[in-house]
Amino acid sequence: MIVNPVARKLPARTRLQEADAWLREQGWQAQWLETAGPGDATKLAAQAAERRTPIVFVCGGDGTLNEAINGLAGTE
Repeated sequence: MIVNPVARKLPARTRLQEADAWLREQGWQAQWLETAGPGDATKLAAQAAERRTPIVFVCGGDGTLNEAINGLAGTE
């Protein structure tokens, strides 16, 4: 999960923790990574692709989603 902690419509931290707990209960090994500035979501998504992460969730605004898509572009 790539999270932009300063996104305007970011769910409350407790909601993110609930999502994390649910994923783990379902057997997923979730890793939560926060962006710190421009370009971070691209780098984090590209690293996830290199590790062959099966699913990447992105929680942020349009810019965060755009960056993550660019980091995943051209990968399986």
